Amino acid sequence: MKTLFINSCIREEDSRTYKFASKFIEKLKEKHQRIIIDEIKLMDLDLKPYLYSDIKKRDELISKNDFNDPMFKYANQFKDYDFVIIATPFWDLSFPSILKVYIEKLCVNNLTFKYENNREHGLCKLSKFMLIATSGGERIDNKLNYLFDIIDFLSSKKVKKYYSYLNGLDMMDENNIKGVMKKAINDFDKIICEI
Repeated sequence: MKTLFINSCIREEDSRTYKFASKFIEKLKEKHQRIIIDEIKLMDLDLKPYLYSDIKKRDELISKNDFNDPMFKYANQFKDYDFVIIATPFWDLSFPSILKVYIEKLCVNNLTFKYENNREHGLCKLSKFMLIATSGGERIDNKLNYLFDIIDFLSSKKVKKYYSYLNGLDMMDENNIKGVMKKAINDFDKIICEI
């Protein structure tokens, strides 16, 4: 199972989300000892939003079915993964903008999706998806559905989706945070058994 871990935890090692996601990765490796997980740290990439000139270049290359340009590097990489894990904090009623910029790079017509009979069809292999998120407040519930929609949009298969959210952490004392995190980490076992 070729697995990609997309790390959008801007605070890196100081990030509660990263610590939480690291526990999931650790348990996943214990259960599936042969699994190889490639990690992409979005903070280490030189990601920039598309400008008009970029879109013109992208569309011209797509019209020639030329996907060898470096601008398609992340889409070419992403399309071959079976299992994708995204770890993201919940910021300003959404997620860090660097994750949206990365997703922009993944959405390439005729490479990761196509239009056929007036409908979109994903071209990526992915069949499993895990979303790990934390929030200081309590408004995370369905605000991250966009990420599930993107996964469905890009996949050629029915995707088995999993998630683990930790809400309201800024409103808890340290002992409560530890307790909530411990319970959530124990709940990973059930998810991992299904993967």
